[in-house]
Amino acid sequence: MTHSQDRGPSWRRHLAFSLCVSLAGAGCSPSSLRGSFRDFNLPSASGDAVQLSEEVKKGVVVLQFFATWSSASRRVLGHLSDLHAKYRARGLTILAIAEDGPQSVAAVASFINTYRLPFPVLLDQETVAMAAYDPRAAIPCTVFLERDGTVLWIREGYIPGDEDELERQILRALGAPGRASPAESRCVSCAIKGLGPAAANRPSPAPSADQALQNHVTRFGSLFFAPARR
Repeated sequence: MTHSQDRGPSWRRHLAFSLCVSLAGAGCSPSSLRGSFRDFNLPSASGDAVQLSEEVKKGVVVLQFFATWSSASRRVLGHLSDLHAKYRARGLTILAIAEDGPQSVAAVASFINTYRLPFPVLLDQETVAMAAYDPRAAIPCTVFLERDGTVLWIREGYIPGDEDELERQILRALGAPGRASPAESRCVSCAIKGLGPAAANRPSPAPSADQALQNHVTRFGSLFFAPARR
């Protein structure tokens, strides 16, 4: 079963072209983010400035990249609302990061109200956070950070059950013994490290160069580059 990702609204072709070339040339992937920390400061929809390094000091952090036009994002955010209610008091911070472009960014405020999101929603209009933690521009994309900022878990897209996997990661990081182990984890970093049977049972293979380019093109709603049909 493949993870669900959504296509974005139309952007100008030359912008999609330049971003595809630059990001593909950087060679970034979930594996390159493993264990790394990249700070950023973004405005929230409520007008506050949020510094990631300050949030990490409070406990573990989930970064949820989403867009208002993404149906998969709505499903993920609903599950995160439940996790927020269960683990906020124990040190879980969830930061939703809106990746809406100029055509849909105005819809973020009404989206927050409609879905009653209980955690901060950040506006990443210059894709600063996306470049740091979601370089393949997957929508939705979930990134889980340890208390020291270490990237523990990344999930591009969504399929039912990912929320259970994330909860196991949260419990493990918060110090709940016996609820999760590296062998149970099916995250990208575990597959890379070869820990447990997860890599065989549910792999998350990196896309080909052609597929990576297409991911960036679809993020900005362009079909300038289309992968060759087989």
